[in-house]
Amino acid sequence: MSEPTPETPPAPAAPEPPTPTPAAPEPAAAPQAEPQPSTPAAPSAASVDELPSWAQREFKKLRDEAAGNRVKAKEVTDSLAQFKAEQDQQRQAFAKALGLAPDEPPTAEQLTEQLNATKAERDAQQARARQTAVELAVFRAAAAEQVDGNALLDSRAFVSALDGLDPSADNFGQQVKDAIAAASEANPRYKLAPPAPAAPEPPAPPAVPKSGAEFGAPPQGPRQWTEEDVARAAPAQVQEAINKGLLVNLGFGPRRGARR
Repeated sequence: MSEPTPETPPAPAAPEPPTPTPAAPEPAAAPQAEPQPSTPAAPSAASVDELPSWAQREFKKLRDEAAGNRVKAKEVTDSLAQFKAEQDQQRQAFAKALGLAPDEPPTAEQLTEQLNATKAERDAQQARARQTAVELAVFRAAAAEQVDGNALLDSRAFVSALDGLDPSADNFGQQVKDAIAAASEANPRYKLAPPAPAAPEPPAPPAVPKSGAEFGAPPQGPRQWTEEDVARAAPAQVQEAINKGLLVNLGFGPRRGARR
């Protein structure tokens, strides 16, 4: 009998592979910027000529618009430069008016103060000129309407009614007349009394005669003479009347020793 063959021991089992470590998450990608449209290069003359006629017209139109925009941009730049130069000139003028040194430009507060003072003075002058024009128009119209102009101007209500009137308006005079008529109608005390008739002028005295032939006859009788009698009588007749005491009422008495 043969000997039994010994059994081969089983091979050991292979070890299990290790559990894989999870990979770290990848960082989120930054958002990509939107691509800017690139300005197409201007086609060359040869390529423009190769374009269709409508495309050539559009290209010429765009080229003309671009040239016009360049001209406008230059005009704006020139205008800004001119505006800045004018501002500098005004600033220098204000500096001289304020008595500041040329190398000491005025501050914004000083310029504002000067402008406000100038405006206030101009407004005051305009107000005085308007008041003078209104008062003159009131006096003229009041005299024509037989109304007391001083009393009207002393009335606040009447002066307030004239506040909205413009002395430079064509119908300013008529507006003043209407305001005066309304005020005198509402308050008769503004109306002036009609002037008294003028006294008749006294008759001119008779002319003194130049010669004795032109003298009138002296008054008859022993009555006292009047100035008219003296004017009509001759000098000799006047002297005779004085000697007779006929001019005592006029302050001429007979002289002593005169024969009556």
